[in-house]
Amino acid sequence: MRYRAFNVMEALRLAGIEVSHLDDRRIPERLAHALGFDLIVLVRRQLTPEISLLLNHAEQMAVPVVYDLDDYLFHDEAIPYLRDYFRISLAQFPDFIASWRGLLLRCNSYTTTNHFLFERAAALGARSYVIRNGLNLTQIEVSRIAREEVGKSSRRRGMRLGYFSGTRTHQKDFRMIAGVLGRILEEFADVSLIVAGDFDLGEFPEFVRFGDRVATRPFVDWRRLPFELARADINLIPLELHCLNEGRSNLKYYEAGVLKIPSVASPTQAYRSTIQHGINGLLASTPEEWYDALRSLIIDPDLRQRLGDQAYEDALRTYAPAVIAREAVTAYRDILAHHRRSLGVPDDTPTVVVVVSDVVKAVRGRASAVALSVGLSQAGANVTLLVREVKAQLTASQVHQLLADHFPGVIPAVQVGGEIPCCDILLATDPVIGRWAKQFEHRAHRAAYFLSELEPAPLAASLQPEQPPIASALGMTMVVADPTVAETLGGARAQGLITVPAWSGRTPLPVDAAHEPHSVLVATSSEVPAQLWDQAASALQRIHAAYPDVRIVVCSDVNRALPGTPHEWLPGLCGEAFERLLSERPIGLALYPWVRPAWVHDLMAAGCPVIAGSLGAHCRLPDAEAAEGLISVPAIADAIEEAIDSLLVDRIRLSALALRAAERLRHMVEVREAARTLLDHLKVADAPAAGRPDDAQSETTHSLLSIAS
Repeated sequence: MRYRAFNVMEALRLAGIEVSHLDDRRIPERLAHALGFDLIVLVRRQLTPEISLLLNHAEQMAVPVVYDLDDYLFHDEAIPYLRDYFRISLAQFPDFIASWRGLLLRCNSYTTTNHFLFERAAALGARSYVIRNGLNLTQIEVSRIAREEVGKSSRRRGMRLGYFSGTRTHQKDFRMIAGVLGRILEEFADVSLIVAGDFDLGEFPEFVRFGDRVATRPFVDWRRLPFELARADINLIPLELHCLNEGRSNLKYYEAGVLKIPSVASPTQAYRSTIQHGINGLLASTPEEWYDALRSLIIDPDLRQRLGDQAYEDALRTYAPAVIAREAVTAYRDILAHHRRSLGVPDDTPTVVVVVSDVVKAVRGRASAVALSVGLSQAGANVTLLVREVKAQLTASQVHQLLADHFPGVIPAVQVGGEIPCCDILLATDPVIGRWAKQFEHRAHRAAYFLSELEPAPLAASLQPEQPPIASALGMTMVVADPTVAETLGGARAQGLITVPAWSGRTPLPVDAAHEPHSVLVATSSEVPAQLWDQAASALQRIHAAYPDVRIVVCSDVNRALPGTPHEWLPGLCGEAFERLLSERPIGLALYPWVRPAWVHDLMAAGCPVIAGSLGAHCRLPDAEAAEGLISVPAIADAIEEAIDSLLVDRIRLSALALRAAERLRHMVEVREAARTLLDHLKVADAPAAGRPDDAQSETTHSLLSIAS
């Protein structure tokens, strides 16, 4: 699951794609949330009532669903080789295989790790794609640390062969080379063997005579695996050549390669396409080939180093997150394009989302924004009118009929409530909507503001704390129909902006990539708006229900209520009790009205993974996590809950967040340097800041939901 779900999710986040994880057991309660994504990926799932519910609704809502499976479990050909893996009778296997195959064929597309599985699924009629397994940032960083530790060790003697099985499904694979390994150990007295993972070496009593030259190591967490791999000088990847092993990926090669350890592997299709024999590793089929390969690496240190160095270069060049992201983005975009064509939408038809507030008032008043959306539909665009708020509790069908009653011709599709979907053009239509749309402008190729009035619209009840900025302050492309308004905006847009770098008041602690938090620190102050606190309280209540053992501590100058949620209270962000809490590196939920306070970075420096929640327009910008090392969320309970939940279950995201926070903190200045920057700017206060150029728009970004357990 780590490789097919969490690693791919991290790679996509780094590429600017919105991606989330959902446990399939929570589908019934999170169905509306799931259907809000552009693409849903089922990772190694079988057809359950929950999955069936999701598929039925996804089909109704025209949301494409992708099936991802990295084992050969969907063809009867594999049955003879699966009997050692699953505790079911032989008579049950046809139905077992049919269940995997049925779900594969029911989904819109299929993704997998290698061309063998790609070809087998395509032969069944599945629209198939290859997205290789790859490394995550934490693996790369921990492997670097492991390499350095090995390089500093002066006690290492002799040569070590390493077999890292992972699970007990590889007993027969190891038996292929057991005789060769015995021959090597007999011939070279300074060679030893490490057998690691969930493996029963007791099935091979012939190794007892070698005593402590044959060592076993337990199965370890993936974040400790590089340190175990680094014990070896040569990595062994024996695989029987049958269809089940042909479906396996080549991850054992690049997990060792990123440590500069050369591998000898059986020539399955995956390893033949990866290892160039004698260049970045060795391939061996017969016992003699295995013996010759191992002997050559043992007696030739230059060959061993050369192959290890080439494997290292290949691993970083071919299996880094950026490369996996490109493969995934290419596949998913093609899936979306094909799905769009299957719905009868031509490739060159632009998708437009027009967002309005009170649609009844807008329609009855024939507002320019609604008229524009109808005109866009009549011009051939694929338009959705997104109604942010319906006071009359109208359904989408009723709003559509309302439009048809007042506007002739083609009427746009209607969406009532929910999030802004991905589109080519996003059009906001009043200041309140503009503030909300600004949070999601990364979902559009072009985001614009259709301005029909200069005065800010009244605030919606859900956005009470402050007056919204005038339209020009949103920094979005302006669309106007009145030349007088355009002239007026010219002066407003010329106003400058002074930016000073953020700072941290604490010395950053070293990154602990293996840390797993068991508490949530809610940091806030008396100024936090009631709306934001209420949303956070709702999210924390759900978190407590899902994770009753997780400790929740509120650190604030006001003892705020968390109805239905057991919690502790600390009076402020200081003191011994607060420092003890920080030493546990809890998940930090920082709540503030608009401008991010400096203590958010102090939480990051203390090693806390931080979620920042506010009413500011900067919420949910796509680069916040990658560039700043924190998760920025709007004042929405679902978003806050999702962020906390992801850090409790997604160790990939948690570790990557810590690494990026550390990188961000390394580039932060002291507060005096920030003050100097401000003074420098004030010296040229008459010089206006540059506005956002029209061509600096983000590429359309799709959102993806990964379904796993």
